[in-house]
Amino acid sequence: MSFQTAQYIPSSRRDAIRALPVDYVHAVGHSRKPWGNRFTNHWCLYLQTGENSSVRIDMVPSYYVASTVIQGGSKGNLIISKLEYEYSSNATKVVTIQPPQGLCVSDVIDTLLAAGRDKYEFNGEGVGCRMWTADALNLLEKKGWGSSTNYEAAKQAIAKLWPDGTDLPLDHGAYY
Repeated sequence: MSFQTAQYIPSSRRDAIRALPVDYVHAVGHSRKPWGNRFTNHWCLYLQTGENSSVRIDMVPSYYVASTVIQGGSKGNLIISKLEYEYSSNATKVVTIQPPQGLCVSDVIDTLLAAGRDKYEFNGEGVGCRMWTADALNLLEKKGWGSSTNYEAAKQAIAKLWPDGTDLPLDHGAYY
């Protein structure tokens, strides 16, 4: 079986997930976790699709498919999950962006895939999600899907450790 860069969960609901309208885009930093002798937050996007529902767009390391660009790293999986909440209860920082009316999950996913954002590698420590999330936000901002002010606030938040709010330079992954 070949490596799939993007996966829908549940896969049987792929078409239904793609058809959902996007009410809000939430850039979400989760509770901090150890990273070497420091800490980092995991970041991803939640596309809110209703009062208590969302689609999480989450780039995570595979850990089992070796990278081709970053020595010792692994290829990432773009996980697209239908959830029954707006965003994780483990969120320590949330920046919300109001997209234009009529935006669907498929618009966001197709934009990410067309730009090769599913072909991403993490470093050997499995770190790189903050760079990926910032890059994804840049792409959505260029499409004009919300206020540039909110996109900038989200990208600034990604460059910090939460809940402290202290500066944390972006961890770099790579596209292939």
